[in-house]
Amino acid sequence: MAIDTTQHTFRKTGFAALLVSILLFIVLFVVSYPYYRYYIDPDAVAYLTIAHRYATGDILRAVNGLWSPFHPFLVSLFMRHGIDGLFAAHITNAMACMGIITGMFFMFRRFRLDAFIVTTLMAVLPVFLVYCVYMQLFDDLWQIVFLLAYLLIICSRHFLTTWWKWILCGVVGALAFFAKTYSFYFIVLHLAVTIMLLNQAQGKPLFAHVKTYAAVLLTMLVIMLPWIYLMHLKYGTWAISNAGAINGSWTITGHKTFKEGINHLIPPPYFDSPYSMEDPSINEGHLYTIWQSPQLFFMQCARSGYAFMQAFLTMGQLSFFLVSILVATGIAVFSKKMQVIFQTDHKILFSASLVIPVGYLAMHFEPRYIWLMVYTSMILGGTWLMLLKNYLTPKPYYLLVALFALSYITYPIYDMKTLLNKGKDVYIEAQEINKLHLQGTFTSNESENRCPVTALLTHMPYYSIEHFDFSHQVLLAEMRRYRVNYYFFYFKPLDGQAVDLRDEHDHSFPELTKNTIPGLKIFLVDPYINREK
Repeated sequence: MAIDTTQHTFRKTGFAALLVSILLFIVLFVVSYPYYRYYIDPDAVAYLTIAHRYATGDILRAVNGLWSPFHPFLVSLFMRHGIDGLFAAHITNAMACMGIITGMFFMFRRFRLDAFIVTTLMAVLPVFLVYCVYMQLFDDLWQIVFLLAYLLIICSRHFLTTWWKWILCGVVGALAFFAKTYSFYFIVLHLAVTIMLLNQAQGKPLFAHVKTYAAVLLTMLVIMLPWIYLMHLKYGTWAISNAGAINGSWTITGHKTFKEGINHLIPPPYFDSPYSMEDPSINEGHLYTIWQSPQLFFMQCARSGYAFMQAFLTMGQLSFFLVSILVATGIAVFSKKMQVIFQTDHKILFSASLVIPVGYLAMHFEPRYIWLMVYTSMILGGTWLMLLKNYLTPKPYYLLVALFALSYITYPIYDMKTLLNKGKDVYIEAQEINKLHLQGTFTSNESENRCPVTALLTHMPYYSIEHFDFSHQVLLAEMRRYRVNYYFFYFKPLDGQAVDLRDEHDHSFPELTKNTIPGLKIFLVDPYINREK
């Protein structure tokens, strides 16, 4: 049975749905901001530092092989006008969310979804995106903005034969790369699949329109060339990123590797870095690949098998309908009877859903890595709902649409509880530390999740510790070696009075907090402050 794709009702109510959706997002963001503004995810420490470098003109140090440049540079534009970097990151993240809502509105129009489905999905999108604003401060949302624009372009009419669309696609693709490096690899693979699908639909050879593919990639590379050159100036190699090599090495070995001479304390890459992860390439030793030994190859195979299973759990967090939608659509696109319903554009979206997780099968999965699948599955699932409408009475149909839409915000609403005021204690603690007017560097017995944020908020570089399997004497020797000034000792309330840190001669180091900061004692180990300028 054919799907009703009448556009009259949809076009009449569509723009109202867009405006209401954006307004709802703004309201939810403003209302939630006081309760969720404190959380700084581990990646954001590096991104905020890079944004500060762009803002101050420290360009070569801002160029980074691991962290993508678009969003930090955008934040730096706000920082140049005296706006706090964390606040600017939230605002620019919110701008990306409004871009996503707009992009999805036009995707819904392009695929002619039923007005009720569109209105319902546009109502839940702001809830999902408010969660995303706080969950991940940098990059992932802007990547989605540009990938949705990319999908709109390649799904538009006469894409294969319109040269300016090739150029526009290349520009958008380059912006997606600057937002997140992985976008480059995604587009390289997905665009090839798309062109073959379009050729097949037009009865042409699969490898026709090679010039379209070449024009898009050439445009991307031309725009990327200045970045590639800056990467060469900094690292001495010609590459678009170091992220794949670094993450790949850490994944197959299960740990980081460091240059010879780095033992227990890991120094920041620069004198004013919060900690080593701002640019791990500076301290990185040998990078391992799966081809270096049979053992590493089989370790990668095992890791990929685990990642494959992990992918299903991750997709379930995005929507408990997502896997079913992909399986059903995968069967439908190869069925001649379903070709009228799932046309070439649907195949393009389906292929995007399959390509986006491919690279992460070599590492691990987090929901944000495959957020694009939320948006492609909304359209594919909406198409299935339009088909089911022909077999259901109105009430069951409306209930099913509502359940489908709510599936995308079930886990985010649940997880928002864990993000409520998350990081506020670190923020308050950093304010108390700043009252002590400390300068210099520190290390700590605490994990790397807390201390990098403390380092960022106090402007005190943190010498991280990967493994705490060494003695007190070794710790002192390492601190003396790097002239680390302070030791931050975190403790449970009942243990506080017994805490004492002694030097090589069994003399107690001065304790600076005087019990004014709950759960923390700060010992002055090296009073000599020599922060290189």
